[in-house]
Amino acid sequence: MSSPCDLLLVAGTRPEALKLAPVAQAWRGSLRWCWTGQQPEVPADAAHWPWQRLAPLAHPLRRGELDRALQMGLAVFLHRCRPRAVVVQGDTASAYAGARAACAAGLPLVHLEAGLRSGDVRSPFPEEPYRRAIARMADLHLAPSARAVAQLLAEGIPAQSIEQTGSTAVDGLRQPALASTLPRCDLLVDVHRRENAGRALDRLALGLRALARGGWRIGLAAHPNQWWQRRWSQALGEDSGIARLPVLERSRWLALARTARGVLSDSGGAAEELPYLGVPLLVYRRRSERMEALESGHARQIQPQGGDELDAQIERALGAAHWPAAWPLAGDSPYGDGHAGLRAAEAIARW
Repeated sequence: MSSPCDLLLVAGTRPEALKLAPVAQAWRGSLRWCWTGQQPEVPADAAHWPWQRLAPLAHPLRRGELDRALQMGLAVFLHRCRPRAVVVQGDTASAYAGARAACAAGLPLVHLEAGLRSGDVRSPFPEEPYRRAIARMADLHLAPSARAVAQLLAEGIPAQSIEQTGSTAVDGLRQPALASTLPRCDLLVDVHRRENAGRALDRLALGLRALARGGWRIGLAAHPNQWWQRRWSQALGEDSGIARLPVLERSRWLALARTARGVLSDSGGAAEELPYLGVPLLVYRRRSERMEALESGHARQIQPQGGDELDAQIERALGAAHWPAAWPLAGDSPYGDGHAGLRAAEAIARW
């Protein structure tokens, strides 16, 4: 890594890797990919990129330990790589550490998916504090929506450093749709956020078991993190009647989602992609930073705490007669027209 490059793309989780890919595909200069090891393995659907890995982390680590280990590893990497700018995505520990390391090295910082806010610094935690901190360090803010732009401006970010690009999560929807090779399910479940790891997961498992007893075909998508797979096994117990699916590449996850009656998820990517597919989405979160789908009626919120039994809430939500038509892949759609990677690459080049 003796020769410098234009851009260093930093990722350590599956969503980061997939959302950075459209930028890399559109970028015309030199770049390198750094895998931090926040999630130990590069996901299969991003493994074809030439990742350069930091030293393996001694998992499990507390949040502060993880932040320090990632920042120290990235500091060494930046010294060897010598990029002209660093690009981080979203609100993970890897993105935060990449931002800190870039600032410490005096390197310009680009933040992809900038400006998302839940309005509560405690939820989601630590993602909300991470994204707010990165905003104070970034030199160029690539925002996925008009709401994100407005939020950055409200925080005093200079307008000339903000570009509205759309969401790179939507770019993959322009590819031909795959046919699902898995059995159709009534409800596809994909829940993996830290905020849902405790009682919220146990409560959801009870609701899903009740639906399965009532004849619902439920598919639970596995998360690459082994801890989450074990936690789901504990919550569901034996003979739950719920199909445990393998870890799916994003294109295959979307193919299965297209055939489902609805999807229950706490994934930010799902809240951006599924309204374009016209698939009803139930957002299993206390607060969301992606309000566009909730406000348009393409998504409905299922609160993890309190209220009626979850199976009854899910049945009522998906049994509603009217769900709006899918968003078009057009410039005035909330998360853009599926060319966010190209816009982001052009914005970086101009900057």
